[in-house]
Amino acid sequence: MKDRRNIDEFLAAIASRRRQGLLLALLFRLSLWLLIQVTVGILWGEAFLRHPWWRVVDLVGCALLLLWALRPSIALFRRMAPETLALFVERACPQLENRLISAVEFSRRLQRGEFPYSPVLAVATIQRARREISTLDPDRFFDLRAGRRRLGVALTLLGVGVVLLLLLPPAKRRAFLALYHAPLFAPPTPEGKRLETIGEITLDLRFPRYSGLEDVHLAATSGEIAALKGTEATVTLRTPFPVKRSILILRGDEEREKRIPMTVTASDLAQGRFTLLAPGSYTIQIENERGEIFEDPRARTIEILPDAPPSIELLAPEHDLELHDGEILEIDYHAEDDFGLSRLRIVYDTGEGEKVEEIAAFGDQRETRGRYTWDLGRIETLEPGRPMTFQLEVEDNDVVSGPKKTRSAPRRVTILDAAAHHEALQADLETIFEGLLLLLADEIETPVTNERSALERRQTGILSTAETLLVRFERLLTAMRDDPLTDAANYYALENVKASFSERFRESRRYFLLDIMNRADQPVPQEIVARVEAQRTAEIEELEHDILFVLTIMEREKLQNVAETADALSDAQQRLSELMSRLEEGEERGVSDEIRRILDDIGTMLADIGHKLSEMSKTLPDEFLNEEALHEIDLADLQKTMAQIDDLLSEGKIEEALRALENLQGKLSELMSRLDEAARSFAFDDFEAVFREVEGSLSEIDEIIGSQRQLLEAAEKVERQIEAKRLEHLGESAESFVKRQLERVARIREHLEATRSRFSEPLTRQAPPGLLGTVLETLQERVVTALNGAEEEAAFLEDLLEAHAFDESLGSAYRARTHLLDLIEQLRSVLRARGERSLDVSEIRSAQGLLDRIIHDLERLLQSPPQLGEEAAGEVGRQSTGEERLAERTRRLGRRLRKLTETSPFVPRNLPEQVGEAADEMARATGNLQRPDVKGAIRDEREAISRLGQARASLEQLKDQMSGAGNDAPLGWGRRSPPGAPPGWWGMDDHKVEIPSEEQYRVPKNFREDILEAMKRDAPERYRRLIEEYYENLVR
Repeated sequence: MKDRRNIDEFLAAIASRRRQGLLLALLFRLSLWLLIQVTVGILWGEAFLRHPWWRVVDLVGCALLLLWALRPSIALFRRMAPETLALFVERACPQLENRLISAVEFSRRLQRGEFPYSPVLAVATIQRARREISTLDPDRFFDLRAGRRRLGVALTLLGVGVVLLLLLPPAKRRAFLALYHAPLFAPPTPEGKRLETIGEITLDLRFPRYSGLEDVHLAATSGEIAALKGTEATVTLRTPFPVKRSILILRGDEEREKRIPMTVTASDLAQGRFTLLAPGSYTIQIENERGEIFEDPRARTIEILPDAPPSIELLAPEHDLELHDGEILEIDYHAEDDFGLSRLRIVYDTGEGEKVEEIAAFGDQRETRGRYTWDLGRIETLEPGRPMTFQLEVEDNDVVSGPKKTRSAPRRVTILDAAAHHEALQADLETIFEGLLLLLADEIETPVTNERSALERRQTGILSTAETLLVRFERLLTAMRDDPLTDAANYYALENVKASFSERFRESRRYFLLDIMNRADQPVPQEIVARVEAQRTAEIEELEHDILFVLTIMEREKLQNVAETADALSDAQQRLSELMSRLEEGEERGVSDEIRRILDDIGTMLADIGHKLSEMSKTLPDEFLNEEALHEIDLADLQKTMAQIDDLLSEGKIEEALRALENLQGKLSELMSRLDEAARSFAFDDFEAVFREVEGSLSEIDEIIGSQRQLLEAAEKVERQIEAKRLEHLGESAESFVKRQLERVARIREHLEATRSRFSEPLTRQAPPGLLGTVLETLQERVVTALNGAEEEAAFLEDLLEAHAFDESLGSAYRARTHLLDLIEQLRSVLRARGERSLDVSEIRSAQGLLDRIIHDLERLLQSPPQLGEEAAGEVGRQSTGEERLAERTRRLGRRLRKLTETSPFVPRNLPEQVGEAADEMARATGNLQRPDVKGAIRDEREAISRLGQARASLEQLKDQMSGAGNDAPLGWGRRSPPGAPPGWWGMDDHKVEIPSEEQYRVPKNFREDILEAMKRDAPERYRRLIEEYYENLVR
């Protein structure tokens, strides 16, 4: 058609395509109409015959569909003028811009001899239109292929319908034919006489065994059946007259009519049995003794109740997760079904198709909840870095329709590629390093000003950046802790860097920011500006140290990567030596090929080492790059030697190849030695020195603690001498004084016990209901609290007197007397509330009198001036001098440790502060000894020992960390996880701790009762006092 130049021929082709399209549409609609008639006749033909009005609706719909189907025939036989065709083409091709219709009009007028407008213009328009339509294909305007496909589909479906119609039972075929030619309202031809009621129906239902449901007996029912598929239904019919035979007729939606003979068990009783397999209906025909047939007046429905599929919920893990190689996956689940579960399994896919792992099998259990420990190491196709999707699948116990399955929501598990994960952690560390550099630049470039808003913006911005870096520190440390390739020394070093960074930026800067924001005056006072400037200087210094430490850790990690490649190179060298021995013995078959493969592996390793050294050169210090060991490494020479060996093996020159292999072995050994030497020279150059310093500091702090304990014992001895002098001044010995007071305390405790016995009945008497009862209960609880406090304080006073702690004993006696006075007042309140007047508190008064005498004796003792003899005074002077020297020695140790924290990231930054606090306590003890206040000096010396103990624990932990907690590895070279080691192998494991269940441990009943009773009381007074003293010392 593209070569056709005549406009009339083009339009004739368009008209021909149009007629073909209309004809295809007409045939398609007629086929669709016939298909609908066949479908309706097959499905509902019999029903329409029984209901005339339904037939009317069907015929009306059939006529309307026929009119719709014949509609294209009107256009098919109507001829279209050329102008109309041209207009159709113009609408489909707007680029013609009405030139085609103008050309048609001009052609028609020129044929009649009319010359419209300019003849030249008309001819030019016609020629241009011819040229443009020559590029148009008439087939593009009508999709005849789609029309033919639609018609083919419709005819195929119609053929299938006709085949199905021919396969129908004769009764259904007759019904189909009668649907379109039988009279509309003619009465149906009955198969038998109809009755108003066929009789009384009784149903017995036996449900499938798997359901666990009991049999059901339904008497005098409507006959409608609703049960599970597979249920056996027994229909018993009692007729109003004797019957000869009876038939039960089943009609299903998809099944053919089925006639089941019923057993006549009596003259008026018939029984039929069938199994429910599909929904439908049933009717009953009966024949009396005269041979007359009667039909059930209505069809009774059969409904199949659904057996719902089981449900499964994956409780844990809740999200997709990543695991390290060797980790165990804990799966928590909950499954249930309305009738019973059959089995539970895991369906997983590693990319090679679904596979199944059985979890559990069940009997008639309807619900289960449990945990499954899945060892992923058993899955051979699960590779690191390759995600695996798994779901839980549960089956029910439906043996009739077949088990129904349900799957849980999918989860994706990825086994981390250890090397890739470790590289990602190194990238995170580099990100933190860059963030620290940016923060340092902000600190240096942003000046401190006294303008409030500018200073507030500066502090807020730097604090925000520091908070972001701290979050990154936390995430990285958490990941490093579970990374098997992370060196424990690097982890602890980075943890110390994070701790010092957090202490410097998070706390102090927040307080300074609050100071600035709370100042509404402009400008900010000079003292705050000076504080911020001092803080800025300290932060810059801190950042410089942190940046250097982080850089050191980064490069140490890179050096360890080189060392690991060197280890693999050493293994390849060992295999190469074995192959050389076999080659020397004359074994050539396959050995040369294996040597070539190993040489290829060695070449790859050498290239990897060269790449890593090149990357390290971008950030490593010059002193490392100038190491003589690395300077002499010539990887190109090794590559050349391996190429020569390959050529010699290919040429069959075994002797020369062996000599070249020996030469290569020597060069590889030299390479390994130089790499090890170079790495050790840089891998925390001061590691061994720091370790020795830590060991030395531990030894020295042990000596300081020993010296402090000696001074403490001497001070306690002097204090006992002072107490003896005071007692001697009173005219008695310490033993007699303490004995007399203890006897009084014993009598006080007896009086308190008698008071408890006397008032036990009023205190336990049932309170009346209402507001008065509530008040009485509150007062009674206060009485019990005061009495308990007095008894506890008396016991505490007894302990203090036995320890000759007379200062504390006086305070305890005062508190006991307060409890007794409160007890009397509370007892009076209870009796007044009960309306009772008599109150005998003689026992309490006696105890109070004894306490007053104890207080009097203690006050006399403590008010007497301390008397130090010449010997004791000299001893206190010597203790003061010794304490002062010990404090100076402790300060020197603190300065050494501070210098150590500035040069090594291993040492915690708070260690010098702990030692410095101990030195401050020693200085205060020195001042108390000089007064002299021996008791105060004893308190300070005990606190100094406590602070030194904390510092020693930190040093001991640091020593364990640096030595790998006993692992056998060289100092300074780190300890990565051995192959297959679980996460946290170096002491930072987060494995789950199994909590004992209630059944595994039962607390004795009397112990539980004592705890519950104690919870009703206030905390003992002496513990409150000790806690107060602890916090006073803490903030001092």
